[in-house]
Amino acid sequence: MAGTGKLRTVLIGTVVASIALQGCATTSGAPGVAGSTATEQAIGQCAASLIISAGVGALIGAAIGGSNSAGTGALVGAAVGAGACAVLLQVADEEDKRQIREAERAAVLANASRSKTIRTKSGKTAEVTTKVTAAPIPRAPPADGGTTTTVASSEPPAAFTNCRYSEQTISVDGQSAGSGKQLWCRLDTGDWQPIKS
Repeated sequence: MAGTGKLRTVLIGTVVASIALQGCATTSGAPGVAGSTATEQAIGQCAASLIISAGVGALIGAAIGGSNSAGTGALVGAAVGAGACAVLLQVADEEDKRQIREAERAAVLANASRSKTIRTKSGKTAEVTTKVTAAPIPRAPPADGGTTTTVASSEPPAAFTNCRYSEQTISVDGQSAGSGKQLWCRLDTGDWQPIKS
């Protein structure tokens, strides 16, 4: 019966890890200016998934081979997580993310798909391809601070005047990773901002 208890611990750990990752991916509420783009979120989720994968691997290793196998399980779990995120983790530095966001913003402003080569902080060359397509305008105005100008409370909130989707693919060392669609909208102030949905 001791094996059943260990298996139960592994299953509970796996369920908790899955719920934790889903919580990172969900957003709710009315559309408004997003704090980060889809690519930045994907990079952050990869880092979190590595930590969780290592933890789940340690649990499985301990359940199968005892405490001596927990370290090996953690390494295997991290390797599995790294395989899925290898490309995005190579551009996880703040400066790399800034360059990627600038490439995305430039493509959105030009309303044209583009590719840009960047040099990562680690010295690698990354190809950032941004695909831009038309998007419908959401009905709700931006929430909390969606405009860059000060608006008196008697004036209506800022509204979206035009919207576009962007999707990025990042390639490093012959491997590629993509992000989900990111909605960008022009506010009535003229500023283009990534929008949460």
